[in-house]
Amino acid sequence: MPYLESAYKDYKDKGIEILAVDVGEPRILVDQFVSKKGLSFPVLLDWKGDTADLYKVQTLPITFLINEKGEIDG
Repeated sequence: MPYLESAYKDYKDKGIEILAVDVGEPRILVDQFVSKKGLSFPVLLDWKGDTADLYKVQTLPITFLINEKGEIDG
């Protein structure tokens, strides 16, 4: 997370966005984690795992690079 925070600060004004997706945890726990770690990039919730299923996530954590067309790069 510190690396992602650093990258977000370095690249947010250059058209690069960083989003985190938390799978299955309640908002209050996620907010506490975000506050404790001092994160400034958006952290979204995937309550039911729909997003994880869409991207065929099998293990966490995982990182995807998604281009401006919404396609996974790499």
